[in-house]
Amino acid sequence: MRHQQFTFVELLVIVVILLIIAAMFIPAIHVAREPARRISCASNLKQIGTTMFMPRA
Repeated sequence: MRHQQFTFVELLVIVVILLIIAAMFIPAIHVAREPARRISCASNLKQIGTTMFMPRA
């Protein structure tokens, strides 16, 4: 019974394809994170402003 193994070239092709796919998704992930950072920043500023104008007990 002979075991089939991948050749070095086949493995190299698979790695290159995976890198190309990953390179396509990295900008999309960055685009999705930017609005989340803005919302978080706005929330932090609102909390700071609310804290500054709270009456002291």
